[in-house]
Amino acid sequence: MDKSKIKAKFGYIFDMDKPVAGITVSAPSHTNLFIDVKGVASHAGMAPENGASAIVAASNAISKMKLGRIDFETTANVGVIEGGKARNIVPDLVKIKAEARSLDEDKLTAQVEHMKSVFETEAAAIGANATVTLDHEYSTYRWTENDDIVKLAASASKKIGIEPTLRDSGGGSDSNNFNACGIPCVVIGTGYDGAHSTSERASIDDIVTAADYVIALVQTAAEA
Repeated sequence: MDKSKIKAKFGYIFDMDKPVAGITVSAPSHTNLFIDVKGVASHAGMAPENGASAIVAASNAISKMKLGRIDFETTANVGVIEGGKARNIVPDLVKIKAEARSLDEDKLTAQVEHMKSVFETEAAAIGANATVTLDHEYSTYRWTENDDIVKLAASASKKIGIEPTLRDSGGGSDSNNFNACGIPCVVIGTGYDGAHSTSERASIDDIVTAADYVIALVQTAAEA
């Protein structure tokens, strides 16, 4: 991104669930893991002992991995598994997509290393091989109630009769990238429910309130 083309001194990203006008003051760093588990193909009925199942290696690794809510700042997930060619072939390749997030860089590094090590160890244990590629997608940020960008957002909330709410987030957004290049940003709640599920929804009343907040934010910034 060419920062010089952005004239704004700071910004607000509308990308969070309830409450409407909730102010997200921190978000995690995020690393993606792309894992190729390579085994040895063989006929599953005639010579299974000659094969090394990439699916078994991947399954063993995932079963021994710390996943989900690791602690109050850290999460991890295996989200995609693709592999195998036919029911009667010992699978020689499985591709996996996983991720880890944390508000603490050291915790993120430790979690990623743990996941990488388990994949490599469990693959080697059955005669397979795991290649893990890492991609650091975005970095953490943290603001406080004393920062100007938060003060302005809170003032806009009060302007429309909403008590300011400060919160941490486990999700990333454009805000991570803007903050990383020196443009202060926080994320503002728009009031939806059930993110990334089949029940994701937003009420008309909350959308209208979010629009009212946008107007109040612009007015508050102009007055400041």
